[in-house]
Amino acid sequence: MKSIGSKCGIYLIRNIKNGHFYIGSTKAHFGRWYNHKRALRNNFHTNGRLQRAWNKYGSDSFIFEFVEEFKLEQLQIIEQHLLDRYFGTDICYNLNPYADRWPSSIGRKSSKKTRRRQSWAAKNRKTTIENETIRRKKIGEFNTNKLASKEKKCQISIGKLKAHHKVSTETRAKISNSLKTADCRKYKFTDTYKRDALTMYSTKNYTQKFVADEFGICESYFGRLIKQEKLNGLS
Repeated sequence: MKSIGSKCGIYLIRNIKNGHFYIGSTKAHFGRWYNHKRALRNNFHTNGRLQRAWNKYGSDSFIFEFVEEFKLEQLQIIEQHLLDRYFGTDICYNLNPYADRWPSSIGRKSSKKTRRRQSWAAKNRKTTIENETIRRKKIGEFNTNKLASKEKKCQISIGKLKAHHKVSTETRAKISNSLKTADCRKYKFTDTYKRDALTMYSTKNYTQKFVADEFGICESYFGRLIKQEKLNGLS
């Protein structure tokens, strides 16, 4: 048995009460032993035979033995050799005879308790899928009926144009000018409305978002108006 550390090799989980063991391979056996113990202590280890033995004999009856260090490409070969020798015997806890894949479930008979659990899970999964279908349908209907603002349409256009990486200077100027003048109102946002919105914001009693919502304009567009007003004040 070698000292604990991050080593690549073959290990055993041995029951010191009766000498039975579980064969495994790992790239870092210290972490693997931690994961095994966590699963066993919480009673959800994937190896039912090892779990039942742990529950019966207790955690103090099991030790982790690092058998030998091997190169990564040798692990499955060595583990398979040990499984070929010990799998199916009374002293081996392993349920899978293969080192490189999960065993086939063809021909395996499940208990009534397992079948009831599988049936319950399938019924609930079906309900979940139905709910997900309804949810997706509602989202689709909402997006179909939703009217995109002028600013949003411009942003979508820019995204499509960027995908082709061929945007002329003239097109960029048009898109930029359109974004600068975009607003989210169904009626024209006149200079009077702009002045009233800026005056309301200048009192410092209201946030940028509150004023934008109050006048029915995009917060980002109102932010550009504020920035432009500051620049005009400095000039």
